[in-house]
Amino acid sequence: MTDRAGGWIPDDRAVSELIGFVLIFGLIISTVAVVSVAGFGSLSDRQTAEQVNNVERAFEVLANNIRDLTAHQDTERATEVRLAEGELTTAEPLTIRFGVTEADTAELNDTTTSVAFTDQNVSDSTDPIVYQVDSQRVIVELGGVLRTRDEQSIVTVEPDLSLDPESGTIRFSYPSTVLRGSSESIGAPTTVRIETERATRPTVETFEVDSGRFAMELNGERAELWASYFDDVDGLTVATGDSRAVVYADSAAYDRITSTITGVNVRYTRSR
Repeated sequence: MTDRAGGWIPDDRAVSELIGFVLIFGLIISTVAVVSVAGFGSLSDRQTAEQVNNVERAFEVLANNIRDLTAHQDTERATEVRLAEGELTTAEPLTIRFGVTEADTAELNDTTTSVAFTDQNVSDSTDPIVYQVDSQRVIVELGGVLRTRDEQSIVTVEPDLSLDPESGTIRFSYPSTVLRGSSESIGAPTTVRIETERATRPTVETFEVDSGRFAMELNGERAELWASYFDDVDGLTVATGDSRAVVYADSAAYDRITSTITGVNVRYTRSR
């Protein structure tokens, strides 16, 4: 560019426009990248959460179907669960012992040794029904539904346990589930048919507490998760250790324990 006298005048407008274009284009690209990464990650998390919610609702139906086997005259039920993600898998059984103990509070809080029962049920173990995706699991066990994420857990269907201080009775009913057939995991996407069949008639036992107290010992990888639920039940105290929990009545006010245990066979197959 020249002035009227014919001399050159510096002009940096083109350079300024180029720099501005580069900065704006770079800002747009960065914004799109950030939104894409965050947006797709959030969308994926939301889809996973919704899938877990769907399985949780199906497992609540499954738990109710199992309760029909233990509380009514039904002999078999079937539940279908759609797996969009994750897998239906197996896990370590949970071992249960409960009954009457003369142990004091200090002894019951020592979870490194087994509880000494004066009268107890036969040591029992139950196979869980487990759905897992990433760090989340939904579990049908003890007649209830347990949902976990890392070390956190919530019970969405409660086990059939009741304490009646007026009559001094503790009542506990649960299915002793045994996984039959293939123990292999079934992955998504598919629909799984879970068949449950009553294997034994309900066995009812009554324990007279006398001078002792009610106690229950759980052993297994989910014992401490269940302990957090039982700890919120009025009238019970919980002590936890390494994959072990001891649940006991706060006082000797309960003089009778009634338990009902029903054997239930579980099979699962691909539906379609």
